[in-house]
Amino acid sequence: MGNRLENVSFERACDLFYVMRRPLGTLQYPAPEEMAEVMRGAEQRITVHLHVLGSRKKKEDCLLGLNRWGWFQLYIAIRGGELFVREGYGRSSGARELHSHMIELMLADRELRRRTLTAIVVTRNGEPLAYYFYEHYAYLDRDVGSNWGRDLRGRVRRARMPYSEITGFGDGPAEVRLRTARRNILVYREMREDIRDRRIFKRQKWARNVVA
Repeated sequence: MGNRLENVSFERACDLFYVMRRPLGTLQYPAPEEMAEVMRGAEQRITVHLHVLGSRKKKEDCLLGLNRWGWFQLYIAIRGGELFVREGYGRSSGARELHSHMIELMLADRELRRRTLTAIVVTRNGEPLAYYFYEHYAYLDRDVGSNWGRDLRGRVRRARMPYSEITGFGDGPAEVRLRTARRNILVYREMREDIRDRRIFKRQKWARNVVA
């Protein structure tokens, strides 16, 4: 594992997806403060905004296949040939707290924000539909401050930290955007055919429940 990870560059999408397809059992999950320290001394560091479309009932066997919720903010670092990960998402109070905790730690360390890449990745059924790389740290703007501190959202906005967001999901078309102080970048827009297929799937699911 060490030799392959030593050649990884998170600036290349193929390398990032290689890492995100590694089995979950091969990853290490330090506490938030420890993860920030790992990232400071890491050879490679990145945060990934994972926006998940499609079914959320598939088995999760790698980071790219996470689907238990519609979004995740991942922190991934390679240090000494080992792979470290932390994740925050919105499904539980603990996961929301971790999401805000990591944003708090990044807010307090401007140099680490400057050195941390951001990748915004949109997936369906574990496969990437679209991605975009940003040269510094950005946060995923969902549940910021939830189970943590309501003032966190205001503080990150005052710091003018870049962020990604998803709009329209559920009503369609879903759009994922990166917003910085000067740019509003469209990363992904759901196609009309995707919306139609999703609505057909919902009707079929409803019909099965009625029959059952």
